[in-house]
Amino acid sequence: MAGLLSWAAVALAAAQTAPGTPAGTPPDGERLRRAEGFAESLEWTGQDSLRFAFGGVTVVVDPLVGPSGSDRADFILITHPHQDHLSPASVEAWSGAETAVIAPVSVVPEIRKFHEGPIEGLKPGDTFKLGDATLEAVPAYNAKKQNFHPKANGWLGYVLDDGKLRVYIAGDTERIPEMREIRADSILLPLGQVYTMNDVAEAVACVADVHAVLAIPVHWGQYEGSAEDVRRFGELLGSKARLFVPNRKKTF
Repeated sequence: MAGLLSWAAVALAAAQTAPGTPAGTPPDGERLRRAEGFAESLEWTGQDSLRFAFGGVTVVVDPLVGPSGSDRADFILITHPHQDHLSPASVEAWSGAETAVIAPVSVVPEIRKFHEGPIEGLKPGDTFKLGDATLEAVPAYNAKKQNFHPKANGWLGYVLDDGKLRVYIAGDTERIPEMREIRADSILLPLGQVYTMNDVAEAVACVADVHAVLAIPVHWGQYEGSAEDVRRFGELLGSKARLFVPNRKKTF
């Protein structure tokens, strides 16, 4: 499958099995095909730093690097203000005259220090129009390791819905009760166990919580999480959902 890390492809091959029955709901083939099409198109530069097209617009999430050319984002999504997620230089590099930055309400003052363009502050439960799609802000926090990502800060994950596909970008989070209220075809979730999940099995449980048919591990290989964790994630995921591991790029 295109998009798999070449150095991990052999180790992960056993995990690339057809999806089974996540959370008791058999995934239909069309859900999986759409989720895989999205996964093949996204670009990842580590942590939650992503670029993809959705709802007819270009979306960048927690960018760690700027564009390599003249591309600009229509929307920049910020999950929280830690330095490996909020890079002022990268936000400015992706910003054009009409680019909107979307961030937790509590993070807006920090962004205002360096960004003069449109900023939309959201809290969990808020929605926002993202081109032809809808974005919903959802909670992202640590339930156990509360000093890293406190719930009180109102930091966010995001669910994107274009009417055909629902994508859940979990942000920096542990498995939290609110996930059981989220439904998504594809989930992008952290795989580290230092600052986010408590173990790989917990990440697998998150996939089942949201009834996803495709799981995309991110936020690993830099400050926490390893290729072995990815292999173990695929092993534990088994037939619950399809695993997709994107290539890590140095630039967009």
